[in-house]
Amino acid sequence: MKRFIIILILLLSGMNEMLAQKGLAVNEQFDGSKPYYENATRVWVEGKDLAAYHLTLYKSITVKGNAEAAKDMERAVTTDSKLALSKEIGHVGSRLYYAFLSLPGKQHNRYIFFRNASLRAGGADEVTLVYMEGNVSMEQLKQMFKK
Repeated sequence: MKRFIIILILLLSGMNEMLAQKGLAVNEQFDGSKPYYENATRVWVEGKDLAAYHLTLYKSITVKGNAEAAKDMERAVTTDSKLALSKEIGHVGSRLYYAFLSLPGKQHNRYIFFRNASLRAGGADEVTLVYMEGNVSMEQLKQMFKK
């Protein structure tokens, strides 16, 4: 019986994190429904390691040298920007260069950060997408990303 309860608790706690981005277009970048991009680095951090940053969940994916991945991420972020409570967006030509989105959340603030460095002259050929949750402000997050 103890084993069953432990397994149930683990499943339910994992389910909460899986539902974190539910309803967002960027979810497909993190939920495993899309195959990993070649030259991709994915990071998933949750729990006490994020307490110093006032975050409870941090997920990121950085992909190098893959224009298709950049377009997929750009499409997802553009779709989710329509749900944003507040946003800061920059374009290079008709392409999305960066976005900071603050999204409605039930327990925590939710944020999406996106940057396509390949659009900047001399920039690295990489695109980064980050999803975060926590009790942190947009300004605090911007300061963290500047460092």
